[in-house]
Amino acid sequence: MTMKHGIPVDESILDAYLARLGFSDVPPPTLDTLFGLHRAHVERVPYETVWIALGERRGIDLLESAQRLTNGSGAGGYCYHLNGGLSLLLEWLKFDVQRHLGGVQPTPSATNPEPAAGASGNHLALTVSVDGDEWLVDAGLGDGLHDPVPLIEGDVVQGAFHFRLRPSDVEPGAWRFDHDPKGSFAGFDYRAGPVAQEEFTSAMPSCRRHRTPASCELSWRSDATRAASTRSKARCSRESTQRPTPAGS
Repeated sequence: MTMKHGIPVDESILDAYLARLGFSDVPPPTLDTLFGLHRAHVERVPYETVWIALGERRGIDLLESAQRLTNGSGAGGYCYHLNGGLSLLLEWLKFDVQRHLGGVQPTPSATNPEPAAGASGNHLALTVSVDGDEWLVDAGLGDGLHDPVPLIEGDVVQGAFHFRLRPSDVEPGAWRFDHDPKGSFAGFDYRAGPVAQEEFTSAMPSCRRHRTPASCELSWRSDATRAASTRSKARCSRESTQRPTPAGS
């Protein structure tokens, strides 16, 4: 079942969002459109958290996120803002979208040698169904995916990064994304089934205070270097990544 949020289409936000992503017309809900939107989002809308150090407060409401990303300021954000806005855009374009409670784990370190896997709530994950095939969609990881990935177990090469997608060991019926060892985090799990906004807000109490959770020091650093990293990876990916064919095609 897909959890719909019932947010009416705001034509001005929709037009501004598509314009920021380089679309002059409203595209159809096809796989080509999904790839085009995802690539453009990663390349044009930065993962950035400098605003936290500056004392700015941002909520994670879906419509609020979409408004902020289209107000002409060039704003970005972290996963709840980027994937939240993108998921609303996709819904408005009549894609079948599910939002999932996710959990990103840091790269093991001396102080945290075995980060706990599972959907801790520090990430908003997305899946999209197109023509009967399920795709992992994520524009909120900074140096993560450049293209959607079919929910099929196996290795994924995008540009200089080698990822792996596999069933989660700790979230029944869901999936695990293993990042490239060169990446800024180890990976993430997400929980099967759709989640309402109220659920992922309550899963991260600090989000209700419009702040980034202190427990997520792994990736919520107040810098813009990951956005620059993403742009470099995206340029490489455009040259080397072919769109995969879903199973059964």
